[in-house]
Amino acid sequence: MIDIVKTKPRSGRPALPRPTILVFVSTLAWLFWTMSCADLENPFRAGQGNPAGPPKLSHDQAMGGVKHASNFCQPIENCSACHGANLQGGTHGEPSCTKCHSDRWSRPDCGRTSHSVSLSGVNHRPNYCQPIDNCTACHGPTLKGGTSGEPSCTKCHGERWNLPGCGKNIHTVSLKGVNHAPGYCTPLQNCIECHGANLQGGAFGAPSCAKCHGEWWKRSSCGKNIHTVSLGGVSHAPNYCLPYQSCVECHGSDLHGGPYGEPSCLKCHTQKKWQNCGSTQHNQRKDGVYHAANFCKPLDNCIQCHGSNLRGGPNNEPSCYRCHGEKWKESDCGR
Repeated sequence: MIDIVKTKPRSGRPALPRPTILVFVSTLAWLFWTMSCADLENPFRAGQGNPAGPPKLSHDQAMGGVKHASNFCQPIENCSACHGANLQGGTHGEPSCTKCHSDRWSRPDCGRTSHSVSLSGVNHRPNYCQPIDNCTACHGPTLKGGTSGEPSCTKCHGERWNLPGCGKNIHTVSLKGVNHAPGYCTPLQNCIECHGANLQGGAFGAPSCAKCHGEWWKRSSCGKNIHTVSLGGVSHAPNYCLPYQSCVECHGSDLHGGPYGEPSCLKCHTQKKWQNCGSTQHNQRKDGVYHAANFCKPLDNCIQCHGSNLRGGPNNEPSCYRCHGEKWKESDCGR
């Protein structure tokens, strides 16, 4: 039971009961609270926009991993109601629009996907070869980086835009899965501007020309498709029957493989294959052993395989002295 206590009136009017005062105060508090909550739902803050204006904008545009309103390029007209009249942040925790990217909306390319050319996995503008004219507004007057986190244009590749091949697909010849310029056999005339004066690599990340294959351009076969004869599904040079005269430049002096990955000629077939092929075929039987047809002139015809002194070749070709000595010097040789 509520004990109603009446106070003495000050002006002859009866005082209100205490419960009535409590109800009145509570009602005022409730009204204040609901107005404050209603303001939280209202995207337009007091003094920051027109309450009768458009509804709260949807932030459905991702820029740099952050959601923005679709018309973010006109922030004064569309964002100040929440983010503040100067866009430095709202009164309810809305972030400053300049904290991450400065006033990027004032740039002419705002809202455009201007970096549409992929180079080495990085997007560039189509006119990246003229960066002083087209990129300084964002990347800085020296292209060393902008004030809002835009990267330096020289960090990855130096001033590659100054090279004559900028923007041109000059590496159009595929060699072993790597693209080369058409003039790759004369690199000192065609490649040093990018790959360095000694072709050991350029200042902007251009690789060394010798890293993969050495000075291959010095070989007489550079740029020539010399392996045109298919044997056992493998391409050989036409003069494969004379490998010591024709193949040692690439495949090594002993034909065991070259310094740049050229395979050993003995990996698949041993030396007997070329000992018995073409004009070097050993089809003359003499004392139970097969010889080449011109065996009486071995210093002219046999030293390529059997060694310069005919004592045996580098791949176990037998010595011509092993069975018979210098029979080729005898007057009846071949008879």
